[in-house]
Amino acid sequence: MSVTEAVRKFDQLAQLCPHLVPTEDERVRRMLDMFRPEMAVVIDSGEKPPTTVAECVERALRAEYRLAQAKQERAKFFEEKKKEKSQSKQNQGNQLNNQGNRSNPIGNHFNPMSYKYCIN
Repeated sequence: MSVTEAVRKFDQLAQLCPHLVPTEDERVRRMLDMFRPEMAVVIDSGEKPPTTVAECVERALRAEYRLAQAKQERAKFFEEKKKEKSQSKQNQGNQLNNQGNRSNPIGNHFNPMSYKYCIN
């Protein structure tokens, strides 16, 4: 559930049961409990915790954006690693195929007839 959906649902529940959130502090505490744990930690951390619902929502939106960015960066990183790994396997396979095509790699480098030009 996104932050905007969670806030909308929280507002609906707060209107239905106002006795559960009588003060602003209680509203902030209950809203923090509503978010995913990894987001709640980010929202509640810092020099001072959020004191108003608006501040809590603002921090939650920022945290949601940052977590989504980090997730995309991780996915991109692992996709590139996967691509590199498959390319290196493909290159290794090509090298093995090229080595298999040579009949005698040592014979290709040594030719005894080439010495007749060096000897006087």
